[in-house]
Formats: sequence, structure tokens, C-alpha cells
Amino acid sequence: MRSGSRLRDTELQLRIIQLIGNGDLPRWTPARIGASHDHRNVCVACDRQIAREDIEYDVHDERTGRQLNFHLDCCAVWQRECTRAAHEQGS
Repeated sequence: MRSGSRLRDTELQLRIIQLIGNGDLPRWTPARIGASHDHRNVCVACDRQIAREDIEYDVHDERTGRQLNFHLDCCAVWQRECTRAAHEQGS
């Protein structure tokens, strides 16, 4: 079974941190994440197409109105980085 992005974990994490830092990805954990199949959009985190056999995870970016599409592993890393950033701000 495929897990989505082919980027290594560290490379993916650094890319997502950069995307959050420059405002291309929001810095909040979404209240709702949709899941769909067979849309074949490009993942906003790793910039690779989501394969037909992968589940696509969708988040509505309230700041821009954009639909953000993720691979499972990319979405998980993004959420983890948002949570980490929120904890750092709260400290």
C-alpha cells in the first residue's frame, strides 16, 4: 500500500515548516478534514500528484478560500507542525 509522498520524512518536514513559515500553508489545525478518492490533485505539501489509488485529504483554507489537498503522510506532518508551533507560542 502506498503512503503518498515519496519525499523522505525529514525533507517533507522541512518543506512543510518552510511552507507554513512563508504563509503558503496555514498555521492552524483544522476542525474538519475531508477525505476523497480518485481526484488526482496535486498535494500542497510535497507538490506531487496524489495517485488514483491514494486517499486524498482535503482542508478548506479559511484565509484564502482555497481547497488544500494532501497525501495522508503530508497531512499528518502538516498537522503535527501546526500543533508544535501552537505549543511553542503558548510557552
